[in-house]
Amino acid sequence: MKGKKYIYAHKFEGMPKLTDLQLVEVELPPVNDGEVLVEVECLSMDPYMRYY
Repeated sequence: MKGKKYIYAHKFEGMPKLTDLQLVEVELPPVNDGEVLVEVECLSMDPYMRYY
């Protein structure tokens, strides 16, 4: 099974732009007994998060 994830293309300078992130397709590991696979429908990138 494949999934998609965003990775940092480079560190943000000022407001984040689409060019600061890169969408890549990855192979997901198998889901084992007792595990669940979830889909993120909403993601927030708040200003305070850039320091972590």
